[in-house]
Amino acid sequence: MFGYITVNKDTLSEENKKIYQSYYCGLCQTMKSQYGRRAQMALNYDMTFLIVLLTGLYEPDSVTRDGFVCSVHPTKKRTLRTNEITEYAAAMNILLAYYNLIDDWKDDKSLTKKTYAEMLKKDFEKAKKGYPIQAKAIEDYIARLAECEKSNDTNIDAVAGLTGEMLGILFAWKQDEWQKDLKEFGYRADGILAQVYASIPKSTIDRLENCKGIAVYGGGYDRIDVAAARTKNISVTNISGYCAEDLADYVVAAMYFVNKGLAFYSRTVVEDVKAGKWGAMAALSPVHRLENQTLGIVGLGVIGKTVAKRAQALGIHVIAFDDFVDKKTMSNLGVEKVSWEDIFKRSDYISVHLKGCDENTDKIDAAALSYMKDTAWLINTSRGKVVSEDALIDAVKSKKIGGAILDVMKTEPPAGDEPILHVPNIYVTPHVSYISIESFKALKDRALENLENMLAGKRPRDLVN
Repeated sequence: MFGYITVNKDTLSEENKKIYQSYYCGLCQTMKSQYGRRAQMALNYDMTFLIVLLTGLYEPDSVTRDGFVCSVHPTKKRTLRTNEITEYAAAMNILLAYYNLIDDWKDDKSLTKKTYAEMLKKDFEKAKKGYPIQAKAIEDYIARLAECEKSNDTNIDAVAGLTGEMLGILFAWKQDEWQKDLKEFGYRADGILAQVYASIPKSTIDRLENCKGIAVYGGGYDRIDVAAARTKNISVTNISGYCAEDLADYVVAAMYFVNKGLAFYSRTVVEDVKAGKWGAMAALSPVHRLENQTLGIVGLGVIGKTVAKRAQALGIHVIAFDDFVDKKTMSNLGVEKVSWEDIFKRSDYISVHLKGCDENTDKIDAAALSYMKDTAWLINTSRGKVVSEDALIDAVKSKKIGGAILDVMKTEPPAGDEPILHVPNIYVTPHVSYISIESFKALKDRALENLENMLAGKRPRDLVN
């Protein structure tokens, strides 16, 4: 329930950072004064945004207190800003926290959550009495969300819509001329910065009144109805290749991980030592050096080309399949263009870099896997949907292929009981291949650059429609 709205501090001036922090500190101290120390543990950034938004809209008189020192940061002097909206946000914070704790208790029977909910019960009743409409909205939201969970509803947009309705009521602080706008401000937005997992279907796009552009905060845009956006003259951008270097590092690391048997040797070292095995005595059957092996790249876009360059620097022979890149272009890159069947037959490692579009669903199926060497490994850092998980599990279990290293799954985040997470020689990492300090900076900078250009009527760098 928390964490929907956070500030991008990298885009703020130092002065604006201090102002934002002062509202956050003001909310924290207001919760303490209104409800006690126990309430401060429920503090969240969503309600700080609410204060900033409503303060900008209503412009109430604010009280500023400089030189404040709190117990959490005793070495730093803080500035506090409070106004009448701060008290409202504190009450909303309590309502959200209590209902969230009760819901978590019902789901996972966490005694910690139940205990904290009981501690907040008196504060909750106080906030509910003051704001019964908002309390009812949260209560109804929890109930409707539970119904979606029981019915295994996979429509992310529907669930997000429930959240939006609830937050719309909470944002409508007063019954005045702003109320309707506050409930529907999303549909009046001039631009949308969308997380890569956010679903924006035609039904949502059709309701957008002023939108000039949707900037996806990532490389994938398969959850955006691009055709519907084009019909309404709404530009859509992604951020192609911002993490290409990071994915290339991951692919190379995966190949070394397999080639050097790191997982096996680390797992059996104690057993080997006790059995008198060390050095050559503990070694598996010898493997070829990486420089004498072949990497097959499925999808030679920006990322695929970067992977190829990195592998070539290590002396690895690179072959590729891509219907949209001709033989001459590949040759100029030092890459051999091969057929779909040949890339699986000839590769010692296959690195997948396909788009997550519908036509690529289960693109790598049982037939494709059947062409692979029994020693070959599959590496997927693109989208989980492009690989048939059932076929991959069968291929690894039956030793038709050596194994797989996956940074993506069909269902993300997984529940933990998915079969593919429990197969020897299938190693799954939690979608972290793209992460680095440099990639995050590029992600933020380019997403904002794209959005700013669209709002200014300029052609953005990463236009996809």
